[in-house]
Amino acid sequence: MGKILNGKGNVIVVRHLEGSQATIKRVSGFCRALTNEFPGIKIVDSQSGKDTAEAAREVTEVMLKRNPDVQGLFAC
Repeated sequence: MGKILNGKGNVIVVRHLEGSQATIKRVSGFCRALTNEFPGIKIVDSQSGKDTAEAAREVTEVMLKRNPDVQGLFAC
C-alpha cells in the first residue's frame, strides 16, 4: 500500500475481532511498517468489523463518511 500511495495519504483500518492476538499482530505490523517505511501515510480511523462481512461493511461505511479524504483501506 505504501508504494501504491507513493508514500503519502490517509488510510483506514478494519480490524477483525477485538482482543484477537492475530488481529493485534497484523495491525501492529502494518502500523510499524507505515511508521518505519512510509511516515507520510497516516491512519485516520480504525474500527473492528467484528466477525461478519456485514459488520465490517457497516463500520467501513461509517469510517469513510467520517473521513472522506481516504486513499487506502487495510482490512485484516
